[in-house]
Amino acid sequence: MSDERVGNCNERVDTTDKRAMKNILMNKKLAGFNRIFRIFQLIILLLVVQFVGAQQLVFNGSFEDVNICNEYHAPCGPSAWFFLNKTNSVGYGRQGEIGSKVQNRFLSILIARPFIKTREYWQTRLGVSLVAGRKYKATFKLEDENLALNVGEIGFFFGTDFIDSWKDSLMQPENYISFADASKKKKKNNWVQIEKEFLAPLNATYLIIGNFSRFSNDSILELYKQKGKRIYIAIDDISIECLEDNPCNVDPFLKDSLYSITRRHYIEPPPPKEKKVSRLKDPVIIEDDETKTDTLRVSNIEFEFNKHELKDNAILDSYRLQLIKSSVRQIRVIGFTDSSGSQNYNNELSVRRAKEIAALIQLRFGVDKSLIEYEGRGESVQYKDDSMNRRVEIIIFYK
Repeated sequence: MSDERVGNCNERVDTTDKRAMKNILMNKKLAGFNRIFRIFQLIILLLVVQFVGAQQLVFNGSFEDVNICNEYHAPCGPSAWFFLNKTNSVGYGRQGEIGSKVQNRFLSILIARPFIKTREYWQTRLGVSLVAGRKYKATFKLEDENLALNVGEIGFFFGTDFIDSWKDSLMQPENYISFADASKKKKKNNWVQIEKEFLAPLNATYLIIGNFSRFSNDSILELYKQKGKRIYIAIDDISIECLEDNPCNVDPFLKDSLYSITRRHYIEPPPPKEKKVSRLKDPVIIEDDETKTDTLRVSNIEFEFNKHELKDNAILDSYRLQLIKSSVRQIRVIGFTDSSGSQNYNNELSVRRAKEIAALIQLRFGVDKSLIEYEGRGESVQYKDDSMNRRVEIIIFYK
């Protein structure tokens, strides 16, 4: 091969190498640019998530996202929100049902009804846990169907878990956010925007909305001259924001987790098999064979739903002679609740019930405090009648 041909061949090889090198460098530049662009996108996403979290801790606060329940394949509630009564789901309204021309979907909550003690509540999980003592702002729209607006009949209760109940409940907690003193701004079509800043009463992750007033339903109906009727209040566009130097970064995956829970109606499980128990009008004293000591167990001390005070304080008088005997060595008071509510709440309520009875024994009969001890054992399913499960048992040990 001539030198000239070899030279031409070498030139073509050099040209090919240069093009290949140029392509490699270009690809490296594009790859670097793509990496920078992806990092930039991630930073923007994190900033957006942080901004959204700082503005809104409530998922689906407008109630526009509809949950289609598995049981009936029907729009039985808003996504991420759950009715407290596990066997039912009511009050999810649509445009025009309570006079609204603007609002599309909202919650219509039963505030009070005659002759029945219970009320209705909705609950959800917040995007970020509230921190006790830190400041937040709650905003929502409200419309009253029948009455002049009274914001005092609606409240927010923050808890540490979902509350499940097989039926409607009556909740009257000590720490809840009342909106009686909130600012009000009139909107179109009889809606009013409510706004209030508040300090979180405790570390909490769950929000329950409804009527937590300590007044009875009948008292509320009498106050508004609505005796024999039912009172509903419509709620929409709920928002809870962090204030001050209070970081609130919402978990971006939590919303999807809540939306994925589509079941809204549960079948109540059959009661446990047990021996028939005859309900006696008078208190029962049953001999206790579980211990070698001479022990008496006193049952049928009953409480109202969600209360730790006795229905009738005089019921303790039936046990006076047993409690003041000089041979009493120890008195143990054990509290129980029914199966409504969460396990943590029932444990706390059962302790309060036992403590209340222990204090009454000391004050009413002058029993030495050192002889009395109390404990709570949470929920009981011993009886079919829940009023009997809401009880305290007193075990009396003799010398």
